[in-house]
Amino acid sequence: MRYFFIYIVPFICLNAFGQTDIQLDTIIVADNKNEDLDIQKHLNQPLSNVLSRENVAFVKSYGPGSIATFSVRGLSSSHNLLIWEGLPMASSMHGNFDLSIVPVSSTSRYVLDQNGQQMAMGGALQIFKQMPDKEGIKAHLTQNIGSFGQYSNCFSYQSKKNKLSSSIELINSRSKNNFSYKVDGSDAVYKMNRAEFEQTSFQKKLAFQWTKNIYIDASYFYQESHRNIAKKITQNESLSSQKDKTNRLVGSMKFDQKSLYLEAKIGFNKEQIHFTDNLNGINAQSVFESYIAKLLLKNKQPNPIEVLIINTYSAAFANEYGAIKYQNQNQIGLQKIINKNRNIFSIGLNSKTWDKKRIEILPLFEWKIFAKKSMLYTFNIQRKNRIPTLNDLYWVRDMNEELHPENGWFAEFTLNGKWKKNHHKIQSKSQIFGHLINNWIQWTPNENFLWTAKNLQRVRVIGLSQNMSWKKNIENMFVEIKSKNQIINSQFLDKSKLPNIQPYDILWYSPIVQSQLGLTLGKDLISVTYFHQFSSKTVGIVQDIPAYHLGGVEVFVQNTFNKKINLVFCANNLWNRMYLITENRPMPLRNFSFQFTYKLNNK
Repeated sequence: MRYFFIYIVPFICLNAFGQTDIQLDTIIVADNKNEDLDIQKHLNQPLSNVLSRENVAFVKSYGPGSIATFSVRGLSSSHNLLIWEGLPMASSMHGNFDLSIVPVSSTSRYVLDQNGQQMAMGGALQIFKQMPDKEGIKAHLTQNIGSFGQYSNCFSYQSKKNKLSSSIELINSRSKNNFSYKVDGSDAVYKMNRAEFEQTSFQKKLAFQWTKNIYIDASYFYQESHRNIAKKITQNESLSSQKDKTNRLVGSMKFDQKSLYLEAKIGFNKEQIHFTDNLNGINAQSVFESYIAKLLLKNKQPNPIEVLIINTYSAAFANEYGAIKYQNQNQIGLQKIINKNRNIFSIGLNSKTWDKKRIEILPLFEWKIFAKKSMLYTFNIQRKNRIPTLNDLYWVRDMNEELHPENGWFAEFTLNGKWKKNHHKIQSKSQIFGHLINNWIQWTPNENFLWTAKNLQRVRVIGLSQNMSWKKNIENMFVEIKSKNQIINSQFLDKSKLPNIQPYDILWYSPIVQSQLGLTLGKDLISVTYFHQFSSKTVGIVQDIPAYHLGGVEVFVQNTFNKKINLVFCANNLWNRMYLITENRPMPLRNFSFQFTYKLNNK
């Protein structure tokens, strides 16, 4: 109950503040449902670091360099979707994507949509290259060094001449990863061994403005990583390793007129995983390919109508399948937007088919109210579903072919506000949301102790979130406070087939409370930030994971030496706390990193 008052009181106060007669200089508020991630201080690092730092999602990490996935709003990681250059790219095998092998690119944009619209049951993480908008050449070199032998390099080159734009980026990262850690109940400090990793990625994008209304582009991404899997606290040693290879290719054509917008995309995604465990005699290989086509048609004036068609055809093989498995998904969506006074209504209907076996009809309704220039209210309700992955269906020789898709309802109320007065600037986003999901898919051991996926029961998620920022400028100085807070109750509703799950039990790896606070002081080109994170106790599969506090300091020096150099220094886990995110997977004690970016030109 105390958590309820912590979050609902600021929500009510902010709402009241927005309705007072205080004379503020107001600005038109934007719908910030999609949240841009701040990446400039985390270049070359894994994307998991950014999501964890910004606390917009629960990042389930098995340790530095190891697998990292994320979940939003109390759901699982398989409910999320990776959208790269406008196309869904999450694995058709397991539905996840490993954030630890996704490097943060300086020329890309990262946007998190926490409700995923109707493309995902949970959230959608969008990644796309930003091409130069002015003619000329931009190039820079970024280097990172840090504790435990961390070292990375990135070279980025962008150019634009006449109608042709080009972008190239090469990133290489490696680390000994011999971090220090503690075991609960002991002051002894241990060193992780045999946990090295190295990653290399290459990105290329070409864009051509064919005519005033026609835009063509093509993007390619290649990545290769090799890592030794860090041991658990309960292990004396680990002889596990994993190699990953990824190839992605997307081509698109856009036709944009005053009254009509047309976008056509085709894409290809291939991922290869080779896992070995010499202690247990495991040598497992898997590979999957996906072919994606998308068509978006929009009548822009006066009340837009949008038609979306997506087809995804996947083929995959794993040792446990016994043969190549296939899956075909189709989605057709229709959405009507109505503008009336200071109200915007969105009414949508989506149809999903799965291997011609099942059809899902998914309605959507959204209502935006611009109460004042500074206030925006949004109410959203929609039906969602998740089709079982190939691993869910076929992991143990076709045992789960009759698995049902997850389906349910999602509702959300959002209050956005922006206020500006003199040297003060306040931004706020408050949300109340909930999920009710049927046929929840859970991996469980069967009578032969083989792990398989089952439709277990209903799940209910209810949550509150509050993001706030306050900034004040004083001559050439500024002070800024940011807070991001979330309280979530995720529960199994019905009696489960599993003896260790009872009605109203909390879902695994779903912390009730997550909070982040950042305090920044800046003057001229230098800013110093102290950030603090809190995560409440998390229910694990075997044992609970204790709550933890983490603190850190970040120093950012920008545009020094004739505006050519940016410097970032960061101290993580400043208070040297022992903490876990996943059972028996230790996390590093106090550690440091330094980032150096050199701009080869000033254009």
